[in-house]
Amino acid sequence: MKEVKSPTKLHWFFIIVLILGIFFRFYNLDGQVYWHDEALTSSRIAGYTKNEIRSAVFTGEIIRVQDLQKYQSSSPEKNFWDTIKVLATDANEHPPLYYGLLRLWANIFGFSITAIRCFSVIISLLIFPCLYWLCWELFRSELIGWMAIAIVSLSPYFVIYAREAREYSLWTVLTLLVSVLLLRAIRCTHNEAKPQENLKNWGGYAIALTLGFYTFPLSGIMAIGQGLYLIIIEKFRWTRSVLFYITALIFSLLAFSPWLTVMIINSSKGTSWTAFPLPFSIWLKLWAMHFSHGFVFIVDEFGFNTLLNYSTLPFLLLLIFSAFYFLCRNTPRQIWLFILILTLTLPLFLVLPDLILGGQRSTSSRYLVPMYLGIQIAIAYLLATPTHKPRLQKSITLLIITLGLISCLFYVNSETSWNKVVSFNNPKIVQAIAQSNNPLLITVSFGINSGNILALSHALDPNLNLLLINNSGDRFDWEIIPDLPSEFSDLYFLNTSDRFLQTLESEYNLETKLIYHDNHLWLWKST
Repeated sequence: MKEVKSPTKLHWFFIIVLILGIFFRFYNLDGQVYWHDEALTSSRIAGYTKNEIRSAVFTGEIIRVQDLQKYQSSSPEKNFWDTIKVLATDANEHPPLYYGLLRLWANIFGFSITAIRCFSVIISLLIFPCLYWLCWELFRSELIGWMAIAIVSLSPYFVIYAREAREYSLWTVLTLLVSVLLLRAIRCTHNEAKPQENLKNWGGYAIALTLGFYTFPLSGIMAIGQGLYLIIIEKFRWTRSVLFYITALIFSLLAFSPWLTVMIINSSKGTSWTAFPLPFSIWLKLWAMHFSHGFVFIVDEFGFNTLLNYSTLPFLLLLIFSAFYFLCRNTPRQIWLFILILTLTLPLFLVLPDLILGGQRSTSSRYLVPMYLGIQIAIAYLLATPTHKPRLQKSITLLIITLGLISCLFYVNSETSWNKVVSFNNPKIVQAIAQSNNPLLITVSFGINSGNILALSHALDPNLNLLLINNSGDRFDWEIIPDLPSEFSDLYFLNTSDRFLQTLESEYNLETKLIYHDNHLWLWKST
């Protein structure tokens, strides 16, 4: 494909968009809710297991919010290997590469929200050169590479996950790197490169794939998709490329086998919530939002969020369809097939079990990084390839950049976002409790509560008193009625059962009122 030189004005436009994207990734890093999963990130890199935290603080004795920070920060009694042990026992679905690196980072820069999130942001900056490199390998076009960078720079999806204390930034970088190295390795093999060149390229692919496995297990599904791609372009023949791919895959699986063994042994401790059924209408709505969140998302209290998302959805769906149609019509099969498989492999792997068995595996957008990358690359090709409608291409480009810019402006100045899930409305819990002069917050360890109280500890008054009850295992909260002190002005009960409240009302002559609730949080207050 002939190289298209981008004009100087376009270069400046792309550079400005990139600078804005970098700015939004760093700005106000501690401004959004530090949510349930991020709090667990802090406790895991600190080296504390769930059982250690529960036995230490969920005792039925009164403690202060600031006491919870011990389990999310550095401690002389915990070291790097405690972090690895916690992941192996409590969260083996999260391989140790990101968390081990984050532990080393936190040892230097601290465990504050800003420091922890900054690690993900810095990693996310590697997305841009890797994305440009992938576009160059695919299209040999500078302009398409810059267009892809511009779209991803202000994509709400990539900005939000760049700022989260989880492994998704690293997974995005490695997804791009694995893709680039596979294409280079195939090209070198087809060009009958020297043995040392093949060894270097396929060895690099194997190492990058191994790092992908040690970052996020769904990298394995991506590798299967890449194998399918290679088999198709090799016309289902046994070739040197197929042999090298299988060798690289075996090497990566062997290198990953220690952690894979841990995952198999502790498979019962995985993410069981993904199998919980959802009404099909909700499932479909969440999937519609997948296509929207790559380009636009605003959190506000006036319904503009819903209006903007749904009003732009038909345009975005048409744009995505047009991009893939244009891609398939105007590029060789080895190019459009690669992007199509990159986009569809993981969604199909997650959607089919949802539809057949029931569940919500595919509704979590953080599992769909390759899909978002494929969509953005296809749209970049559509907008950067010369056609007979340049004004329309420019108008669509400006619209996408504008939607992303507005979304990012709202997001970095908001308290919460859709990816905070169970902690989305934590600020409302904090605000409600702050109305009292001398409150006591009571909750139990069941379900999300143990992780969410750690998250709330970053927003509540450090001197707020807590009474935490351990009802893990087969114990019900109404079987563990605490002694309630009388010196507090108000009692708040977070995510306790109705029967627990009824027992307290009967025993202590209390009256309670539900003052806030959503799908995950219920807050009662004594009256």
